[in-house]
Amino acid sequence: MVEYFLERFSKQYKLQIRPPSTEIFGLLRQHPWPGNIRELENLMRNYVIMGSEQAIRSELLNGREEAGSGDFSPNGTACLKTLTREVVIDFERRVISKALEAHLWNRKQTARALKISYRSLLYKISQTGISRKRTAPTEWRERAASDD
Repeated sequence: MVEYFLERFSKQYKLQIRPPSTEIFGLLRQHPWPGNIRELENLMRNYVIMGSEQAIRSELLNGREEAGSGDFSPNGTACLKTLTREVVIDFERRVISKALEAHLWNRKQTARALKISYRSLLYKISQTGISRKRTAPTEWRERAASDD
């Protein structure tokens, strides 16, 4: 199932991703899977979009590793709602940025790929602080540099 979802989302988001490490496969085997197949599907989608095993590791360890930015001290005080909002905004920023790059900053295609409305995407771009200014994808910059 992992291979199926990796292939499916790699094609959908037009991203090349390497298979998870043996450590991640070990965590996948040990996980109780309360969300069943949908949980695995979402986990693999996040892995492909984020391109990082940390997304999987944090989810599978279920809070045993700190998923946030590390700004919280257990001896201090913090508003859980504020911390949660900051982590969600940071996560959305990374996911949307990767999706925009994968779709060459075509916002309509990106919205479709993320299964949200175009208007929601524009709102989230604004909310997360993603620059609306298009930056050329890496391969465009490399091609331009080699043409000089």
